[in-house]
Amino acid sequence: MNDRSTSRTRRPGRTDTATCATGLVSLIASAFLATSGSAQPLPEHPDIVRGELANGLDYVILSHGTPKDRVQMYLNISSGSLNETQETRGLAHFLEHMAFNGGQNFAPGEVVPFFESIGLTFGRDQNAYTSFNETVYTLELPDTEVDTLDKGLLFFQDVQGGLLLDETEIEAERQVILNEERTGYGPQRRIFDQIFEKIAPGSIVGERLPIGTPETISSVGRDDFLSYYERFYTSNNTTFIAVADMEPWIVVDALERYLGEGIDVPPPADADPNVRSYDESFAIVATDKELTSADVAIVTVDRPAAAVTTVEGLRRELVVGLARAAFNRRLDRLIAEDKVSFRSGGVSETDLADTISISQVSVAGGDGENWRRMLDELAFEYQRARLHGFTALELLDARRELIAGYEQFADTEDTLPASVHINRINAAVSSGDTLMSGGQRLELAREIVREIEASEISEAFAEAFPDDRVAVVLELPEGEPRNGWIPSEADALAALREALDVEPEPWTDAERASALMEVLPESGPTVEITHHAASDVWSAWLSNGTRLHYRYMDERENFASVSISVAGGTLFEVPTAHGLTEASGIAFSRPATRSLSSTQISDLMTGLKAGFAGNAGGDTLQLSVTGNPDDFDMPMQLAHLMLTEPLIEAPAFNQWKQGRRQQIRQSALVPAMQIPDALMRTILTPKETRFFPIDEPTLDGITVERTQNWLEDLLIRGPIEVAIVGDISRERAFDLAEQYVGSLPERGRISLDFRRSSRRIALSEQDRVTLREIDTQTEQAFVIVGSMGPDSVVERKDTYPIRLATQTLSSRMLKTIREEEQLVYSINASSVAVPGFEDMGLVFSVGMTDPERSDMLADRIDDMFTDFVINGPTAEEVDVAYGQTLNTLDEQIERAAFWSGVLKDLTYHDRDLDDVLGYREIYGSYTPEAIREVFASYYTDGEKFRVIIRPTSSAEPEEAAPVEATPAEDVPTGE
Repeated sequence: MNDRSTSRTRRPGRTDTATCATGLVSLIASAFLATSGSAQPLPEHPDIVRGELANGLDYVILSHGTPKDRVQMYLNISSGSLNETQETRGLAHFLEHMAFNGGQNFAPGEVVPFFESIGLTFGRDQNAYTSFNETVYTLELPDTEVDTLDKGLLFFQDVQGGLLLDETEIEAERQVILNEERTGYGPQRRIFDQIFEKIAPGSIVGERLPIGTPETISSVGRDDFLSYYERFYTSNNTTFIAVADMEPWIVVDALERYLGEGIDVPPPADADPNVRSYDESFAIVATDKELTSADVAIVTVDRPAAAVTTVEGLRRELVVGLARAAFNRRLDRLIAEDKVSFRSGGVSETDLADTISISQVSVAGGDGENWRRMLDELAFEYQRARLHGFTALELLDARRELIAGYEQFADTEDTLPASVHINRINAAVSSGDTLMSGGQRLELAREIVREIEASEISEAFAEAFPDDRVAVVLELPEGEPRNGWIPSEADALAALREALDVEPEPWTDAERASALMEVLPESGPTVEITHHAASDVWSAWLSNGTRLHYRYMDERENFASVSISVAGGTLFEVPTAHGLTEASGIAFSRPATRSLSSTQISDLMTGLKAGFAGNAGGDTLQLSVTGNPDDFDMPMQLAHLMLTEPLIEAPAFNQWKQGRRQQIRQSALVPAMQIPDALMRTILTPKETRFFPIDEPTLDGITVERTQNWLEDLLIRGPIEVAIVGDISRERAFDLAEQYVGSLPERGRISLDFRRSSRRIALSEQDRVTLREIDTQTEQAFVIVGSMGPDSVVERKDTYPIRLATQTLSSRMLKTIREEEQLVYSINASSVAVPGFEDMGLVFSVGMTDPERSDMLADRIDDMFTDFVINGPTAEEVDVAYGQTLNTLDEQIERAAFWSGVLKDLTYHDRDLDDVLGYREIYGSYTPEAIREVFASYYTDGEKFRVIIRPTSSAEPEEAAPVEATPAEDVPTGE
């Protein structure tokens, strides 16, 4: 219960013809805020075109050119699981599946292959979802040709009124739905079910989860489908949404032709969810044997607030948002300073439009036996905020953070991906909120928040979170020896009342640091520079040995990224140092230095439109700065400090260790979490620990001192490669790199030869077959079948035909293993090459199934791979796979994120820019026979592996042998 989601309600008021909002942002802001009538309506996004067809179908269209020559379309049906009956639970979601199983335009089995033939991939470019009160169908078309648009609308025409709902197809799809229902098995799902059935007493919400129940999925018939379909899938209950790189009138014209039939009648009435606010406090205690950590929440429930359509409504939303932000920052500070027993926490809201609003203050990640301490700490801060509110400095921080986010969105809005815009529109359609442009919202927010006082956000928090009408929700581990401390719900409620009966002192603001760096480092100049004209990539060497690449791109305005790769990481690990790289990543997730704490750094970074992040793993430590280049100086200063004087704070380290221990213990109980360990132990020798998940004995040997030493040694020795990509001038990019990276001590130039001997992986020469049975209550089996594949170093050229092979196999598996044989809900073939390591490439398929059918699934995957070895793909299949691959790559290559990924290790991993640009010719050069031959060279008896993980009622979980740590061997050395 920690995520925020939105659904939709019927919009208040609809226009009769297409309209386009207009107006100047500054005039709008001044006019709206100057008026004394606070119920003034908000301005709508000036580029939105909305209207209604004669049959009552609404449409909302935005002309937008990122990505170029693409169309994204949603068909939003304003009905979901809440409109089912007790006997038809799951019907709305089942009906969503049936939309892909036959209509007047597409016979059963035709719709997915049809869209594959024009370059779409099912699940990525064509999909759907069902929630409590909406069902949404999605399409991303590969071009803006009218003929392609017509093809998309032809499918939507079937969805909106032409589905066959054939009885044979209904029967055939039941097992697919049951397989999907099985994918939700696990401790989190079981906990969710326990909570949701009680969270809104008297409401049907807890009884109408969209996935339904196995009993109703198995029993609903064609008459049930027809009754629901004819009532709710009507034109007046539907909204068409498009974000397209084309003129809106072209879309409207096609929409009239394909979705314009029928007559306008009043939309059907939705079921009353019967949600009521609490009139007294109560407790929910949810337990599961496979949980290993505890979460505690104080929850309130109500019907959602009115849609935000006026200045007054926006002001109310901003006040509440500022209060939440201020409270969340408090908890973050307490966690960072090790003053509480939990590892995360904050205020969140789940708002299902026109259905239910669940607001909660929660903390998570503590040990189960400490649930009472967690509750006491949460209640203490809860009451401190209610009774004393927030300080002026806390409001200032929250305000700066909020406005910076709005500014960054407004700065980049015109070039954000279409997916961002279509999801915003869909959310507005769902909630009824007025959809404003980023500029409009920014101008209004600036005017509003400067008038908001700390007392107002304090009052808003106290009003939103009472102390006498709440639910306390405990999520606790149930397994032995923990049963003794699990409270009854009566005891949990008594504990809540006692915990809330406190009188905390007001919050005291901490002293702030004034700057990250008192003296800026001296720049290290560029000594060599070249230009690759075809890609427009500039590459240089700095005087200290740093490699630098730069590419200007305005694909996303006012946005750029700096990637700093330091050679090292897992590459250096020996068995006695296993896990130190993973642990060293703590330094980047919660940055601190020898002179500045993580909270001081966080305070200094507040309000910037750019940020710092980092991680450790593989053969690099990766630091990054992203956002508006105008704000890059301070994050680049932080990057410099993290390269020269990082400090792993003891609280952050201890919290990581606590969370990692909980995760390790849970992985022994949950089949899905066993996959990485089972697979690596199947294909690698026992001494090749670098790719094994760490176990508890290994974790016990990792100390903060060892981790700090490991990190510092990597940063001192590792060669560096920097990539700067985006809407930033070459002069500015080089200045930043020279000052904050070129100023570092000199080191060797980066290349693939760095630690070359360590790049070789020790593969197992034993029979690569594993059957792992674990004692679990999660009735899932996972099957992984495949072979070693091309690596990223020696065999890189083979990754091209292998991708075409796995694309073809994925389509075959979807049709055969999922639809015809119904062994799985989701399956595909994949290829992975671990960057920088030799012999570490995989070609495989992984699927989840009924434990009793796990051997059958493994055999079927092997059969399909073997058939491909013998017969290969057809020419038609290669054409489809080639089109799907180009559809993906043509879009990706226009994105700055793609080029950042290419350039950050261009020299280190010996990549060729001409190959990057020449993907069309490279993929197009492979014949069906050539693809078969390459695939057959990898899928051989000596390279195959098979892993099955499934439950057993008696087997004990496998335990890895402990590895003794020898600190003297920790320190890596360069080669």
